[in-house]
Amino acid sequence: MADGNHSKVKLNVRVPPQKKEEWRDALDDGESLTSLVRRAVDREIRDEYIHRDSIEELNRDVTADIDLGEITTQLDTLQDAVSAIHERLDDDEAPGTFDEGEVSRVAMNSVEHIPTLPIPERMQEEYGGNPSISEKLELARRRAAMGEIDGRAETIADKLDEPPALTRQALIYVETNTTEPVHSVVEDGDRHWVRL
Repeated sequence: MADGNHSKVKLNVRVPPQKKEEWRDALDDGESLTSLVRRAVDREIRDEYIHRDSIEELNRDVTADIDLGEITTQLDTLQDAVSAIHERLDDDEAPGTFDEGEVSRVAMNSVEHIPTLPIPERMQEEYGGNPSISEKLELARRRAAMGEIDGRAETIADKLDEPPALTRQALIYVETNTTEPVHSVVEDGDRHWVRL
């Protein structure tokens, strides 16, 4: 060994050309054979290697123990139950005491007060200019959670000077019975209507 901390010792190693080519193929960007050999020697000295068979066996054991089918089924059942509850809440909060003409009038007046969901440019680029409805609704839910959009029936009712129950029924009508691109999301127990 050479004297001093900064001295270098030249190490000549003979390697068959095929092995050298194999090592070159394994190099990361900007890495040299010297750095590859140093890293390999350091890992060997510190016993940092994990045998590939051990990793593959561990992966098999983990995936064999997890049955996602049952979890997916339970999540689907839970989603259906939540949707049914929201429909019942809408029916309970907006009873059919308003005539169809009234609901239709408020529905048409409410459309201009339903907030439009701005789609960020990066999201449009990521999804080829057209994110799916579910991706837009998830964005709307996050925006509602942050208070960036407020499409609650109560807020729109205040703008229209109409009763909240009538406005809720009108918004449900707009969402389900018109061609307007209006959808609703529920965030923290509040339903928000948005234009997509």
